[in-house]
Amino acid sequence: MLEFGLKDLEIYKNNLNRRKKTFNVEIKRNTKNILVNGKKVAKLKVSNSISPLQRQDSSKILNLFASVKKSINKKLNNLNFVLPKIEKKYNSTFTNRALFNSLDNGTNFYYVDVKHCYWRIAYLQGYISEYYYLKILENPEMKLWRNMALSCIIAGKRVEYYKNGKHIHTISEHTKLYEQVYENIRFYAWNLFGRLCFDKIGKDKCMGYFTDGIMVFEEDLKTVRTVLARHKLQYRIVECEKTENNKYVTLNDGVIHKF
Repeated sequence: MLEFGLKDLEIYKNNLNRRKKTFNVEIKRNTKNILVNGKKVAKLKVSNSISPLQRQDSSKILNLFASVKKSINKKLNNLNFVLPKIEKKYNSTFTNRALFNSLDNGTNFYYVDVKHCYWRIAYLQGYISEYYYLKILENPEMKLWRNMALSCIIAGKRVEYYKNGKHIHTISEHTKLYEQVYENIRFYAWNLFGRLCFDKIGKDKCMGYFTDGIMVFEEDLKTVRTVLARHKLQYRIVECEKTENNKYVTLNDGVIHKF
């Protein structure tokens, strides 16, 4: 099969058009394939994060992507394609630099890290099955790819159709529902941490939150635990210590982080 560079795509298409060929160009994310009579004859040569992996690992990742989308399609079908919408009420992160900078060096606080946050929310909302949720968790090497699989559902496929050397139409996959699924997963987490920070604890007492965790003082740990338990989220608590302005250390491993 021919592999072509991005700048060669139009040249290859023009050549087929001059020969009055009937063919399709399939485009999804950074992949492009040319098919003649239903047979793939050329593809875009790309370098991506999956290609350096062993073939077996690459296959597992692609199967993960396909399985996640299949599972989400099943959920959407069960809902008759009417998906409840979660509105974004808070941003993805908040950092209280004024509070951090006011602390003395050596002050302790805690980072409550929600385990596999987006992946678990996808399971709790019914987008993936319990079996598949647990199956992927049992493979630590899939940690990077499971969140990518969730985000990749919004990458729609586009097919350009050419007949006898002329472009006749283009069909693009409708991705609005997939975009809503991904937003629902993210906004669920953002709203949860935002409510904890601003409503339950108070903006002036909370160090801040990220997409999958929140920083608080010891007196607020019970509140965080209670809310996370109510939402059936799993977590670990990491003790931290301010070392200097804009820096802190996680005491379990001694790693210094920027705030």
